[in-house]
Amino acid sequence: MRTGGPAGYLLELRRQAEETSAEGRHSVRFPESAPRPPARKTSSPSLSLLRRWKRAFWGPPQLYRPSTEEMNRKGGIVDDLLTRAAADAVELCRPSFEASADVFFVHDVFAVEAAKAKLGPADIWLMIHSPMPMALYLAWNWGHPERPWEEIAALPDVRRWIEKELEIWGMADRVVLPCPEALQDLIRVDPRFEKASVRFEYLLTGSSAVSAQSSDDSPDREPLGVFLGSAQAYRGLDVLFEALSLLPDRRELPGQIAIAGPDPESIPSHERARKLGRVENVPALLASVDFLVNTNRFSLFDLSNIEAAAAGKLLLLHAVGGNRALSRLGAGCHLFEPLTPEALAEALVEVFSMSRDALAAQGIKSRECYERHLTAKAMWLRHLELYDKAESRIAV
Repeated sequence: MRTGGPAGYLLELRRQAEETSAEGRHSVRFPESAPRPPARKTSSPSLSLLRRWKRAFWGPPQLYRPSTEEMNRKGGIVDDLLTRAAADAVELCRPSFEASADVFFVHDVFAVEAAKAKLGPADIWLMIHSPMPMALYLAWNWGHPERPWEEIAALPDVRRWIEKELEIWGMADRVVLPCPEALQDLIRVDPRFEKASVRFEYLLTGSSAVSAQSSDDSPDREPLGVFLGSAQAYRGLDVLFEALSLLPDRRELPGQIAIAGPDPESIPSHERARKLGRVENVPALLASVDFLVNTNRFSLFDLSNIEAAAAGKLLLLHAVGGNRALSRLGAGCHLFEPLTPEALAEALVEVFSMSRDALAAQGIKSRECYERHLTAKAMWLRHLELYDKAESRIAV
């Protein structure tokens, strides 16, 4: 499916497998493509206006939120959420359990146990797609996203499911991460991930090329950055809005940030923020901006960072997890830490103050980094090398 996470990763990988000769080295099977979703219906102007009036009068719809007591209860709503998530993962993977193979690459931690039970002697290699334990990811982002992650990680059911995830890692024959820096974010939540009884493999993610067009170079245009992602708690969008309020007057320091992804009505307004909502044409968006800002509290190896590097843009990144790897690989990065409004505001002042030539020079470094390390073809070739390792292990 054309999305982020495992589904989008596998779709990209299959396309590269079809386009790039594997020289008969391995026989690789992929899951079936998801059915094409029906076209979204567009609302009439009058209906859209009515909805805006309703929201203005009654406020946003009240979604269910568990109480603190419910979140804290052992064997309660958090356990129910994670139990359902695990069952859904197994159900989605079930068609693949019917295949025969020497090695299964499992892209959901909750499916490993079922895979081990159903696939007999086959090796299980677990591909990690979350920058934090799944129990923390689900309970935090869909339970109480406004609370510090440390409080959510300490909840009894989250602790119990983190224990289970550590056990699952021990069941896998390999755990595959995009880079060593990504492992550090998991260790930050629970140091035992560093000493998990499993061998690690590292395989950089890649993406298809994004057109490396230049942004508008008119001298009177103010600098424009983009936040590209969701409003989930780990993305740090709250810190970005607080940082914007700490900047000097816009007449003194021109600059705006386009917010692409979150529903415009679900996030605050600010004179420096352009709320775009969901953006279908990401290459066109990246072509129109000067830099990307990534305020992740946890980072695996974000697709948005890769796409911005492919578009030849400076990357303003919180120095955490996989964001650090991009700097190590030579992309045009401006790292900041800690993730506080003050540190981010200082970094934004520096980037908004950069000359067009300086921004362009950093963008060239990003594009060169993409060409060297982050293309989809390079990702597929790295997978072939991983399959070589799997074959040699089985042969032994």
